[in-house]
Amino acid sequence: VAEADRELALAVDALRAAKEAAPPEDAETATALATALNNSALYAKRDGRDEDAGRLYAEAFDLRDAALGEDHPDTIATLHNIAELHHAFNRQTEAEAARNEVLRRLGVDPETDIEIKEAPGSESTATEKTTTPVP
Repeated sequence: VAEADRELALAVDALRAAKEAAPPEDAETATALATALNNSALYAKRDGRDEDAGRLYAEAFDLRDAALGEDHPDTIATLHNIAELHHAFNRQTEAEAARNEVLRRLGVDPETDIEIKEAPGSESTATEKTTTPVP
């Protein structure tokens, strides 16, 4: 495990350097770095280093949000990881806020679990969403 952590840290460093050298519109390098940061955050969370995990998830989220957009599945997955981190470390207010943002980005009203869909040529339609809430 320690060797994998070291290898991932080296990959993050190399990707940070590549991102610095890349043009600002290079989404591929940004998303590769975001993936490495997200994976590093998973290791940090596993090891109980919640501050490190939070910092890494936040950086991964910012990169994905900028490169991929707020509704991209990878961006939403990182936001979900942030919610789970808050929940794991008993920060329920922050966990609930992140969970609600995940639902909003998925098109679900967090208060009612009603899915809001834009129908072609209409304002919007609402349908009952049967989901299992994120803890």
